[in-house]
Amino acid sequence: MVSLAAMIAAPAAANDGGSRPPFPLVPDPGTYASVNDYCDPRPFDCALGLVERGETQAALPLLRRSATRGSRPAMRAIGLIYLHGRGDTGQDLSQAVRWFQAGAQRGDAESMYVMGVLYRRGYAVEADQAQARQW
Repeated sequence: MVSLAAMIAAPAAANDGGSRPPFPLVPDPGTYASVNDYCDPRPFDCALGLVERGETQAALPLLRRSATRGSRPAMRAIGLIYLHGRGDTGQDLSQAVRWFQAGAQRGDAESMYVMGVLYRRGYAVEADQAQARQW
């Protein structure tokens, strides 16, 4: 089975030509005052390492920071975490739809696909075949 971090990282790595360093990118606890100090310049990469370790509560603020900077993979990652209730984060379907929709509206193909499936199946949203086709 493919891990959540791998599902998030694969499309992102394909989009930037593979220039991302390999994860996990979580710092040695004794090196920095906090994960946020270490991760400030590249929050998405650090968040992937935290997701891989199941520390999704620590990853979410970093992913949100990336998302507010326009990172579509970060929006998708947040949606996946909430859709499946991964790691130490519970399932929250309304948040999942919110983040997938944000990514889809900005052109993220994977988020568009997920939105189409959600509308087609009526999962987390009211079933709407027209909306499903739109995405």
